[in-house]
Amino acid sequence: MKHLVALFCITIILSSCESTQVVPVDQYSIDSTVTEVELENYINRTYIAVLNRKPTLTEQYSVFNQHNIDPYHRGIRTTFIESLQADPRARWTAWQFLSNRLVDGVDTVR
Repeated sequence: MKHLVALFCITIILSSCESTQVVPVDQYSIDSTVTEVELENYINRTYIAVLNRKPTLTEQYSVFNQHNIDPYHRGIRTTFIESLQADPRARWTAWQFLSNRLVDGVDTVR
């Protein structure tokens, strides 16, 4: 019965993930002190949070160039995060995270 309840909860959570909300990893500072290292760290953290992996060199270079157009423009960052969330692997990553959290919460001692 516990497993059915957990499966039901996962189904409800995944069905509610279909909205176009942006994951709150957009903690990039908006001031004139943004360095290249901070930008690279931001890109890495975003990929890890959304896809559970680091970006390839090609991906990092491409995103880095997009952000260098105007590093303080929130619209560029929002578009970047939304494009990552549109990736089918983002759903799988969210499902893995949620299922691991549910399994961690299940009492296995009887």
